[in-house]
Amino acid sequence: MKNFIITLICTLALVSCNDKKEFGVVHLDDEKTKLIEDLFKAVENEDIAFLKDLFSKDMVLVNSNGEEFNKDEFIKGVEELFEMFENVKVKENNNSTDGSGSAIETTHYSTGDVWTEIWSDFSAVGKYSEKEVSFPFYIAYKWDGDKIVREMQYFNPKTFDDEREAKNMASKILFDCSLETIILIILAIVVGFVLFRPISKKELERYNDKDNWSNMGF
Repeated sequence: MKNFIITLICTLALVSCNDKKEFGVVHLDDEKTKLIEDLFKAVENEDIAFLKDLFSKDMVLVNSNGEEFNKDEFIKGVEELFEMFENVKVKENNNSTDGSGSAIETTHYSTGDVWTEIWSDFSAVGKYSEKEVSFPFYIAYKWDGDKIVREMQYFNPKTFDDEREAKNMASKILFDCSLETIILIILAIVVGFVLFRPISKKELERYNDKDNWSNMGF
């Protein structure tokens, strides 16, 4: 009886192990992992053409607030990043767990889905605020063949919101200064015209007519 019970337990354990499905396979140096490395090098170099080619025309971006954007809106967002920041840097990939560099890995799931994830830090200098900024981020990319079809962002967007506000403030100041300059130029033109315009023959005759001086209080 004892041997029967032991045999039954071993059999059930074996069946359980055979029924267990593989979750997925993780790669740290495959082609897609390297493509994500190249993606962030393209961001550092403001190579918008590389991004346009890598992302599918049907891609969907989901930002940290859960809002969805299509490819055109995504590209406009990247162009705004280039407009607002300079000296953009992302840590080199060394798949560290201590934060000394980026960690990038690609998982081929048993469902057939393929995702590449990156954990890293973004740093840059605001062109309008002139502040040095840095924050950690996590982004996941879903693949369809060799194109990215979905991007999921997880980071605090405050850095971008603050720089956008600084940009808007600079634009307002520029507009106010431009308007003030235009008004001053118009006033200068009017004053110059009044002071330096040629005297007409009729005005000169009136000036030389001494009988007309009484009208001027003399």
